[in-house]
Amino acid sequence: MTKVIAFTAGESGAGVTTAAANIGASLALAGKSVLLVEFDSRFSLHKYAGMKAGGTTYAASLFYAFAVVEEAGEIIKEARDSEADFVLVDLGSNTEQFELLSFCDEVVVVTALEEAALQRTDFVLGQLESTFGLNPKLLVNRFDVEASVGVDKLIENTLTDRIVGFVLDSDSFSFYQDPVAVYPTEENGLRFRHISRNLKEDTYRKYRTLHYPRSSNKTWKKITRFLHADTAAGERPQAK
Repeated sequence: MTKVIAFTAGESGAGVTTAAANIGASLALAGKSVLLVEFDSRFSLHKYAGMKAGGTTYAASLFYAFAVVEEAGEIIKEARDSEADFVLVDLGSNTEQFELLSFCDEVVVVTALEEAALQRTDFVLGQLESTFGLNPKLLVNRFDVEASVGVDKLIENTLTDRIVGFVLDSDSFSFYQDPVAVYPTEENGLRFRHISRNLKEDTYRKYRTLHYPRSSNKTWKKITRFLHADTAAGERPQAK
């Protein structure tokens, strides 16, 4: 059964498109077929992995992308009727498009740990709950470990049942042309894979960081490969 997940934010530049593209790539790596639909008027989804309106050759299971179109609700309905396991809808930060959420199963709100962003996010969460009767999930983007000391704990303590994951503030997004999620040695790549698992399994498990030791260690590599790898069947490989 196709699951439709919308991505939005309280303000422009929160990283909605980046999140949708990377989670889509993560789900595809796990063997799921993914349909990406974009309703953000800035139309930036195509820049990831050479995607272009109407189709992409990036991967067999990540197989379509749409630009802004009329009758958006019909497009989402058509996407739901496809053979995709997941339909990811990029709404950007345009609250006027929230009416489209009635066609979606879940909504993920992307935010940064900044005062202005959190205030706007709080407003959006309240609007989604009171007006649309939704229980939105939260993805914290551009997380700065040092600058956000204390704030992250406050967020976790008050919204622990909403947070699907934290993505670090990093320049790796601009360095790679592909979604960073396709690079298993990138911290944020692993974090996006973790977030995709939470969305896939409807869980809120916390991310646990594993760092490689400086010296080469075959046993350690087997452990990290066992914990982090996503096979085509969506299962973890057996350590040998």
